[in-house]
Amino acid sequence: MSRLSRFTLVAGAAALLSVSRRAALAQSPFTITGQTTTGTPTQATVSGSSVVDLVDHLIESQQDFSSFQNQAFNASLNYGAVPNAIQFQRNAAGTSATVTIPSTGFTRTFTGTSEADVRKKIEDFLVKEGAHEYAKFLKPSELANHARAAGLEMRDLTGMTYNPITKVYALGRDVDVNYILATRRG
Repeated sequence: MSRLSRFTLVAGAAALLSVSRRAALAQSPFTITGQTTTGTPTQATVSGSSVVDLVDHLIESQQDFSSFQNQAFNASLNYGAVPNAIQFQRNAAGTSATVTIPSTGFTRTFTGTSEADVRKKIEDFLVKEGAHEYAKFLKPSELANHARAAGLEMRDLTGMTYNPITKVYALGRDVDVNYILATRRG
């Protein structure tokens, strides 16, 4: 899967997960914990401020996840106070991978004849259908709770909609998928 595709996967979620700069600098907001499920038991926990880099290293079994090479594994991405925000599973051959977002009820298993084939299927999914899933990643009430925990006061919540027939974007009350949350320091 290309770096651009992995960015596409997490860009929407990361935009929704934004908190104040002060809170983000206080600690690394993203943590991935993974463990192998075949071969010699290995566990790795890695934190950072770039979810794209963390997921890239996990999927490619690189850097702190290099011991996961040619191993089946389970992994979980935590975001701040949101445990198990995204869960990953991969078989040892890389021919099957499952991505789960528990808060949305989303689970998808991708299978193929090779690791490259599975990555291509995931990339195609992300470009075509995946935006709707990660858009549901964090509900407005959850984002408001994170903002309050970061010392921010919620000022306004406005939904954004698009009508593909009239090709008109509008602001309104529907916050089911797209929304803007305005805050200020408390």
